[in-house]
Amino acid sequence: MTHAFNQMIRLAFLATVTAVLAVLFAAPVLGGPYVKILSTDTSAFPTVLLKVAVSNGGRGAPSDITDEGLLVYEDGFRVNTVSVKRVESEEAGRFVLAIDSSRSIKAADLEMVKKAARRLIDGSAASDSFAVVRFNDEVRINCPLTTAREKLARCVDGIRAHGSQTKLYAAVYDSIDLLGVEGVGPRAVVVFTDGKDEGSGLESGDLVALARENSVPVHVVAVKPGRESRRLERLARLTGGSYLRCCKERNIDSLYGVLKSGHTSRYDVRFRTTAPADGIARPVEVRLRYDSLRDRDSMEVSYPRGGIDLGLKNLPQSLMAALILAIVLLLLGCVILLLRRGTMAMRRAATEPAGFIPGTKTPYIVEDFEGALRRDEEARRRRDRLIGTGDPEYVYAKAWLVERDGPEAGKKFPMYWEEITIGRDEENAIIIKDDAVSLKHARIREMKGAYYLFDLASDNGTFLNGRKLLRPRPLYDWDEIRMGRTLFIFRGSKIS
Repeated sequence: MTHAFNQMIRLAFLATVTAVLAVLFAAPVLGGPYVKILSTDTSAFPTVLLKVAVSNGGRGAPSDITDEGLLVYEDGFRVNTVSVKRVESEEAGRFVLAIDSSRSIKAADLEMVKKAARRLIDGSAASDSFAVVRFNDEVRINCPLTTAREKLARCVDGIRAHGSQTKLYAAVYDSIDLLGVEGVGPRAVVVFTDGKDEGSGLESGDLVALARENSVPVHVVAVKPGRESRRLERLARLTGGSYLRCCKERNIDSLYGVLKSGHTSRYDVRFRTTAPADGIARPVEVRLRYDSLRDRDSMEVSYPRGGIDLGLKNLPQSLMAALILAIVLLLLGCVILLLRRGTMAMRRAATEPAGFIPGTKTPYIVEDFEGALRRDEEARRRRDRLIGTGDPEYVYAKAWLVERDGPEAGKKFPMYWEEITIGRDEENAIIIKDDAVSLKHARIREMKGAYYLFDLASDNGTFLNGRKLLRPRPLYDWDEIRMGRTLFIFRGSKIS
């Protein structure tokens, strides 16, 4: 009797474990909650409007948050919240389908993926737009964002398996960038893949930061769950997306419902500031305290000097006219000054020696820089162990950034560390006093003897040789890097 009872207990335990595993592999993995400040509006000062996005991962977007669920702090102190109101939207969605087309995907599995992608597109609203991205050794946009269903079907059907690598992270990075700036409709990236990332030069943390910065969830459809399943689940969870196995019809149909309804709710949060209108930037933080959801986000906010009402309406007409005339004369004087400086700069350029960088107090001669690199032979020899670990075209023993145009034109920044960050924040290795540059704008990281340039989701973008940086790129000698109004020249001494 006792033996039979113990046998029943073991069978019940095994059945429970089996059921749990079945749920885990069949259902989406739920993402983590987060809150994100999208924008601010100070036009009604001292009342400030915050545009806020709230995600509850795969559990659906929270819809009934009150002023006790979204708390506002200014300079570390809680302020009175005027109202918290959810913003309803029926706008069309924008989605990117990123499809793994490496040779690790068998022909039958690829056909199953393409069928699932077409079902997802066909089951969507006519106003929804999709883009199709394929990735293997390279990342290619097969079809940009469009509502044309026939064109999308041709783009999906035209995908063929080839290539040995899987640049998964690079494909997700480009897909998020392809969705563009923040909009009112739902946005998401859906990735169909069977393996791990290879050759992207990115880390999962870079993708999570970019996705959360732009409020774009990443949904992962695993073709063949394996050893990389946990890593892919984590990527989906941290971005507010879901993870599911390919490619049952009910899973694909439920995925579209998740894409359309979204895991993110939008709220208008109004609060009354106690800070003066002095033009000084202050940290404003929103803390999510809703049921078991816990997260926070902050943004620097400055209020226009004097507030929205400058008292101009009460000035006499004669004084107002005099003020306008003074402003016009000031602007005219600035224009004349700029024209004179431009003319003088053109005259100087005709007589300056080769290699002179404009803005420097003393000429910077390229030959002198090259001579300094050659004299540092001992330091280069200490790095000869790197020979053969990277492309000999861009393996460097020593590297600098030379500021060509900007507040400190002519200054040289040697790169002593494997990784440096660039921006306005004092914590950066290279600090740029340029209002057009973000607090943490870009990063340069040494990997296998080469230096790679990363954009840290900056407001105005990072430009390499005149082209906006969409994903990390290797740096070559004499490359031009522009951030805001600041231009750097990358100089490197190659290992010989």
